[in-house]
Amino acid sequence: MRIHSVAVAVVVCALTALAAQVAQKPAAPTDRAPDRAAIEKLRQQDIAGTISRDPVALSEPYTDDAIRLGGGQAEVGKPAIRASVHASQPDSPSRVKNV
Repeated sequence: MRIHSVAVAVVVCALTALAAQVAQKPAAPTDRAPDRAAIEKLRQQDIAGTISRDPVALSEPYTDDAIRLGGGQAEVGKPAIRASVHASQPDSPSRVKNV
């Protein structure tokens, strides 16, 4: 008789848990289109800056308090990131001197 009571209790608990799951509303789908558009805009800016080899364009998307990791060191702030990009672009338009 004791086993029967335990089995009934387990079944009741399982059915209660199942009913709770069914009763919950599914999460509302989120509209990710604005996020995707913002990411695509940044990607296009990066492509344009890379093709033009423009350190200003490449560092523009960063905020003033950004931290960029890479090359074994952290670059902190937009000016440091811009300087690093500038140093890595020796033939960028901003470095070409008029002769």
